[in-house]
Amino acid sequence: MFLFNSLGKMLSKNSSSSDLGILPSGQLYWLRPNSRKSPRECLFKDSQAAIRRAGAEFQYQLVISRVYEEGEEELEEGNLDEEEFVFLIDQQLHFFHTEYEGSPSFWWSNLEDENQYFEFVAEVGTDPDDLEAFQLTMLQCMYERKYRKPHTDARDEDLKEFIYDPEASVTADLSPSPQETSAPSTPVRQISQTKVPTQVSTPEGNSIALVKGDLYLFSISHNTFLLEASEAFVNLIEVNQYEYWLSIQSDGRPYISQPVGSDMNPVFSNEHHSFIWCFTDNNGSVYSWSLKFIDTHEEQTFIESFSRCMYETLNRQSFSRVKSDDQKYITEAYQEDTEMVDAFSESEQESDRSEDDGDDDDEEEEESAVKFVPSNKSAESNSQLAVGCKHDRSFVVRGNKIGVFKHTGDDQLEFSTTINNVSTPNGKMFAPSKVMLHEEDSSMVLLNPKDSHSLYKMDLEYGKVVEEWPVHEYIECSNFMPDTKFAQLTPHKTLVGMSHNAVYRVDPRLPHYKIVDTQLKQYVTKNDFSCAATTENGQIAVASNKGDIRLFNKLGINAKTALPPLGDPILGIDVTASGRFIVATCKTYLLLIDTMIKSAATPTTGFDKSFQKNEKPAPKRLQLKPEHVAYMNEPVAFTPAKFNTSEAEDERTIVTSTGPYVITWNFRRVKQGRLDDYQIKRYTDTVVADNFKFGEDRNIVVALPQDVTMVKKKTLKSPVRALQTPTRKLQSRSGIVNSPY
Repeated sequence: MFLFNSLGKMLSKNSSSSDLGILPSGQLYWLRPNSRKSPRECLFKDSQAAIRRAGAEFQYQLVISRVYEEGEEELEEGNLDEEEFVFLIDQQLHFFHTEYEGSPSFWWSNLEDENQYFEFVAEVGTDPDDLEAFQLTMLQCMYERKYRKPHTDARDEDLKEFIYDPEASVTADLSPSPQETSAPSTPVRQISQTKVPTQVSTPEGNSIALVKGDLYLFSISHNTFLLEASEAFVNLIEVNQYEYWLSIQSDGRPYISQPVGSDMNPVFSNEHHSFIWCFTDNNGSVYSWSLKFIDTHEEQTFIESFSRCMYETLNRQSFSRVKSDDQKYITEAYQEDTEMVDAFSESEQESDRSEDDGDDDDEEEEESAVKFVPSNKSAESNSQLAVGCKHDRSFVVRGNKIGVFKHTGDDQLEFSTTINNVSTPNGKMFAPSKVMLHEEDSSMVLLNPKDSHSLYKMDLEYGKVVEEWPVHEYIECSNFMPDTKFAQLTPHKTLVGMSHNAVYRVDPRLPHYKIVDTQLKQYVTKNDFSCAATTENGQIAVASNKGDIRLFNKLGINAKTALPPLGDPILGIDVTASGRFIVATCKTYLLLIDTMIKSAATPTTGFDKSFQKNEKPAPKRLQLKPEHVAYMNEPVAFTPAKFNTSEAEDERTIVTSTGPYVITWNFRRVKQGRLDDYQIKRYTDTVVADNFKFGEDRNIVVALPQDVTMVKKKTLKSPVRALQTPTRKLQSRSGIVNSPY
């Protein structure tokens, strides 16, 4: 048992260090009790264990690092597979203190395989106070991750919740467990022992819809949904104008009371007649709930009512004011058929991967990171990424510097140079808020956040801004994009610009202001345009922070199609080269839209003509399963999603990221209705931006706050593996680590 009140001085030893706790000497073992060949394998003969902060608040890592004697690192450099193992500190590690052959040690579970473990055996003679301080720090980190608040708020009794007792676990395992049977494809009717989130009292208001259903809660330890209450009463309540709450009770006990909003990650499964969503408690812990409807008529009533409540909450206007065809468009966006299988069961489609998707996922390939060490020791971090189209180069923006990286023949990145002190032709330095490669990657267009009425052209051969393009005296430029999907491969001069209420052509060859007046479409009202994308023929999809999307055949005229908003701001938009499909990024989901007009005699899209009243496309929401979000235990915040881009073949993959996770969807299977067919790779820090290498979908360039790396798509894993695999630190390539960027 721990001496909770006597270790304060031990924990303050490393207050000036990045390590919260450290055991400087020991051995790391990999334990596989069921393996006849090697049940106990030494991974690191000499190593140290450290507890460090991760990139996100209340997230910590257990890091086991190889330790070298002088000269040993150079001798073994070519033969080493790993130099560090990184584990996200979570209660599910089942971390505990024990002994091995008289030496103190710590055990924890291998979350990738429940029958495997890791053990760090500390050096004989390690100070017992250091061991207790290390374990106490682990408990405090678990507390902060679970409750998302400082451990200083915790009492001794609160920390005891995280002390794992292996003997008690063995006793519990002697009784029947859901894990001993085959994993069910639907929620199991076993009463859940999972800790239920703190309930909130039921709000008062008008009942919009009242239905009955069986309530399930996702259990991380069982990897499935377990029954919480049979025939629970589910009520949608109007609390105030445009404010709705979801309330669930059973036998007079309130289980859930939460406001309706997009952070619920709602999913309706037609196959299982169920509703799955997320609930985040006051401590920031995320839970995944599921409601299985009893009556199909009540199910349809709930879907329609929920869609209405969500729309009015996000748009702050009555759903009755929406046109009937737009109401159908909005309602269908929530009717997705996602299988409610075990959160970490392998997808049936995984064995159906195409050959280019790679070899056995168990073989982890080396991934090298390019770490930046700015010469001026700036505290700034990477903010933007631009991947070259004509030449194999990637550009990363950090403050007023731009790092240039070469794509090597072995699918890695190699530091080339740094463009320092980005400044206007008049010498005023600025940090670009938007960059775009231009004219066969020979130049770059920059946006200065302090001057929204001008754009700047940088000559990449000289590494300096050579031209200022005044856009207009009164019309701002908040964003810009290529004239066509592949314009960056050509010496094409013009581009498309936009403000909050205007879309226009920019021609830098004009004598003064660069807007082409005949190709300007400006709206009187503030449409709050946020982003746009172009097809290979120059058609334009424009999205807004209100959530609506306009499709233009050409500039200077009204949009051919206006798709209504679901209510969430659209943060990014991309379109396939043909214009057939659009992917719009909202904070918690991607919206995929097929623009093909099915009734047209010849292939026609919504860019060419308007949809008939009853023919608007049914949008598809691509989102992470709520049970996977619960395992991540942090809110979803997607970066702008991109299709892979190639002149030679159709798009095959969509890439985005949230927090430390890079995520890809198999676009071909998505079109077949498999909206949950995604792969994941986890990093130890937040992903800033990502995009495919031009012309293929095998490699993805990923920018982290301090690193840039190129990852092979085939190394991304199914959620079962990605979310439970220890994160390994990226290996820095010799000669790159100290690049003066």
